Parts: sequence; structure tokens; C-alpha cells
Amino acid sequence: MISEQFSTLDDLVILGKAMDFVDGGVARRFCIGIEDMKTRKGISYEAGEGGKLIDHIKQLKTESLIIIVAAYPPPKAITQELLGNIGIGAVTEEIGLLYFDPNEADPIYAIEVQEQMLQGDGVVAENPFTLLNQLIEPLERD
Repeated sequence: MISEQFSTLDDLVILGKAMDFVDGGVARRFCIGIEDMKTRKGISYEAGEGGKLIDHIKQLKTESLIIIVAAYPPPKAITQELLGNIGIGAVTEEIGLLYFDPNEADPIYAIEVQEQMLQGDGVVAENPFTLLNQLIEPLERD
């Protein structure tokens, strides 16, 4: 799956700005990881590291996996109890994956989250473009 909004590396630069913008007062926190598929080395970026994320994105030259994680704080005890009473677990993390391949006509595309990445209670797969839109939404409102 591809996205017109996030189709080039230049389109992803806004993520660094958004990472720093949504730091305060947001119920969930975002983390973006980038793993070079050739060297199998990766690094992750959180709020306050938007400038480093932008620099990394601008320097991507090889196939890379881009991991987007939205993490939610654990629910309060009363909420957890209510969810348990109706048999629903709280979502604690949403994970989406993008693949960057500079040799493709559409170099950025979504890939499926592997089952082994979804270990733990409340960890679910999400469309990475949905997560990216949620990340930049506060920036676009300002």
C-alpha cells in the first residue's frame, strides 16, 4: 500500500517536526525507528529528537524499514476493571511498518507487521499511514 501524502523522503521530514511538537499533554507518545536493511543496524527517535530524525531521513540511501509506534499509558485501574468485565483489553501500543526502497518507482510503502512484533497484551498492528497522519495532525492544526 502506498500513500500520496508520504511518497518521498522529503514528505517524511515533517515527522521530525511533529515528533517535537506533540511532546506535551498528549495521551500517547510516538517513537519512530529506522533500520538499515543492509547493515541490520537501527536507531529509534522519540519526542525531542526530531532534528536527528530529520537528518537521518534526509540521509537514507539504502533499503530501510521504518517502524512507527504509538504507545498509550496504561489505563487507570477502574478503566481496566471495566474493560475486563466486558472482555476487552486496552490497546497499549500500535505498530505500523513502512519500507523504503530507493530503487522502486514508489519508494515508500506499507508492509505487514509480523506476528512476532505483536507480543504482549494490547499490542496491535495499525496502518502506518494512519499513525503518521495522527502524528502530524496537531502540527497541522496549529
